[in-house]
Amino acid sequence: MSNLKRTVIKLCSCFIPIKSQRKKFRNKFLTSKHTKNIKDNTLNINLKTNSYQYTSIPTIELFFSQNNDNLSFNRYDTIVRLLAIENYYGLNDYGWSLYEKMQNKRVQNGYAIEAKERFIKLIKSWEQKGYDANSCIEVNKDIKLLDGSHRLALALYFKQENVSLRIDNDAPTPQYGIDWFFEEDFNLTEIKQITERYENIKKEFQNGIYVSCILWSPVQKYFDEITQKINFLFPVKSIKDMEFSDDTYARMVRAIYSIDDIEDWKIEKKLEHMKGDVHKKIRFLKIFIENPNFRFKQLNNHTILRQGELLKKIIRNCYKDKVENYFYDIIIHTADNTTQTSYIARILEITNGKVQANSQNVTAIDNFKKCIQKYNINFNSACILGSSCFSVMGIYKNKDVDFCLTTTEIKKYFPNLTSTTKLEKNVELLMSKKYDKFFNISDDEIINNKDYHIVVDGIKFLKPEIEYVAKIRMNREKDKKVLPLIELFADYHSEVWNWKLVKKIQEGNMK
Repeated sequence: MSNLKRTVIKLCSCFIPIKSQRKKFRNKFLTSKHTKNIKDNTLNINLKTNSYQYTSIPTIELFFSQNNDNLSFNRYDTIVRLLAIENYYGLNDYGWSLYEKMQNKRVQNGYAIEAKERFIKLIKSWEQKGYDANSCIEVNKDIKLLDGSHRLALALYFKQENVSLRIDNDAPTPQYGIDWFFEEDFNLTEIKQITERYENIKKEFQNGIYVSCILWSPVQKYFDEITQKINFLFPVKSIKDMEFSDDTYARMVRAIYSIDDIEDWKIEKKLEHMKGDVHKKIRFLKIFIENPNFRFKQLNNHTILRQGELLKKIIRNCYKDKVENYFYDIIIHTADNTTQTSYIARILEITNGKVQANSQNVTAIDNFKKCIQKYNINFNSACILGSSCFSVMGIYKNKDVDFCLTTTEIKKYFPNLTSTTKLEKNVELLMSKKYDKFFNISDDEIINNKDYHIVVDGIKFLKPEIEYVAKIRMNREKDKKVLPLIELFADYHSEVWNWKLVKKIQEGNMK
């Protein structure tokens, strides 16, 4: 780094009023590639202004994304913070000592006192309020941690499933590999404490992730051969072959891609190029990826597993010349990430007949119960609506709970209410009257007439057939995505799904 650049960085730091933050700024830019973001000349000095993007990913993906290209772990500072949390809860007697030493080395002697006080406040906040999705962990375009190491450590301790991210695309990667701790004079006992905890976290995450992999019908005669090649690259843990009718096969393909952001015309094009197969067969594989490596998809900042991309490229190149009427991606599909893998597992549960109505399938169902009890409302006077009707059947996960009340209960408890209102976290009292608009069915009728609802664990849910038709009529993009999955469920669960009722609703013959 040139002397001029060093001078520029020091001058810029002078505008930071807090001494500890001023030193942190200097250390960050004088010891890393951040200097590429500083433009200077003899007359003008400008710091690059960042524009941020936001997303949410599973904590396990963020953790494994902290590996360097050589698979060495790059954020042992997070492990030290986790050990400090465990020390706070009495699970070890050395975490705070490691934390204080690290903070004094990172910033300056004495800084650990202030850092520890703030950290304890953050721990207590998680105890009292839980995870705050609005408090984003900052990462760069390679999903490498920039700011939020304390929050990642807390997410690991409290086993938070997903975390919110803010992405700074231009920021380089800070370095906190184990070499940093050696260079900062941590002794071998301390190094061992840190690295052993890291290895235990990896074990808790099974040292990697399971990924759903699908072989499409056009390569069915090569299923065994392809499976052997995949197993050579990544261990195959399970195999399941299924055969479908033409219609159900199409629904299966659409359902699998519904969680992806692939355009509809591409899906239909794939199906068109698969029409020649007399027998519509699919092989589902579950493979294991050790030390998974992710990147962000530019279109939507969803994560993509790099090993999955490599696997698809290899298999496609091997077999694209052996498939008649070949079209891109009619040979193999892999889940992009752990969320898609879980989703495909749900599809297999649906087609295996393992779905059973259960109110605990519904996200925020306990918050709904809490809300009903808080206002002393009779459960018989309420009915859950919207996507929860599919979630209770195990079809897919809802994000929140919408419900309606009888006119009597509304007047009694919410006399001034005129629009949809949030009553608890992820729980809303719906006032949109969309069912009255679409089907001429009032909220009172939904709640009091058993033709319009089902009862699961003592809670009323709108019949999913009614919500299915409502989604068709609303014609929203997010609803179009889930229709194939609902229809696939209907194919395999005729004992609980009534297509005749759907037809009556569509024809307006409900009454």
